[in-house]
Amino acid sequence: MFRLNLFRFAAVFMILATACAPITSTPSPIVTEVPTQTSAAVVKSIDILLLESFPLQVNAVIRGDLPDAGCTTIASVGQVREGNTFHLTLITTTDPLAVCAQVLTPFEEVVSLDVHGLPTGLYTVEAGGIQTTFEFTVDNILPTEASEQPTAAPHENQPTPPGTAQSTDVQYVMAQQDVPIYGGPETQYSIVGNIAAGQTAKVTGVTADGTWWRVICPDGTVGDCWVSADPAWTQPAEPPQ
Repeated sequence: MFRLNLFRFAAVFMILATACAPITSTPSPIVTEVPTQTSAAVVKSIDILLLESFPLQVNAVIRGDLPDAGCTTIASVGQVREGNTFHLTLITTTDPLAVCAQVLTPFEEVVSLDVHGLPTGLYTVEAGGIQTTFEFTVDNILPTEASEQPTAAPHENQPTPPGTAQSTDVQYVMAQQDVPIYGGPETQYSIVGNIAAGQTAKVTGVTADGTWWRVICPDGTVGDCWVSADPAWTQPAEPPQ
């Protein structure tokens, strides 16, 4: 009987000792979050700045809102040109561990567009569904660079190359209205600039039949830049004062 009671006492003691033992658990793994890249910027406007230089430089000023104050920033701006359209993509970085007020925060981002070497034409800039345009009235390339470009193969629909201009006593002509400047002494050539009504242009030659004046080009060079000699368009004028 004594041994039976001793055995029962030992069993109860072991149960109590087990119940009172400290409880241990496997620690949970620590999850480290990293900032994620999103497109959280809302574009509201795009302004174009044409810098006073040649070749021309163009900046697109993008303005809009970010979704919070301090957590979301603009990490980079992607730029892709398809034809005459520049597509700009704003990539924003948001830190999920930061605590920021969820209020719209204005931003301004200036993007230098890759416009070197582009020809005369109208161009579109798009970002976040907003679009704007700018125009080149002359090819955006230095004359020295243009001379290094390979000569295009002749095409039956292209006008014939302009002939050599002859000398003339006329030094300046005045535009009687807004006059287009052509790349050759025919209207089939591309328009490379213009002379505003009432403005004068320096004459460097004239065609043999006297129907076209060769003038200083918009970039200040003496090249194949021509305006009509029709008196309704241009007339000889005195040098500007």
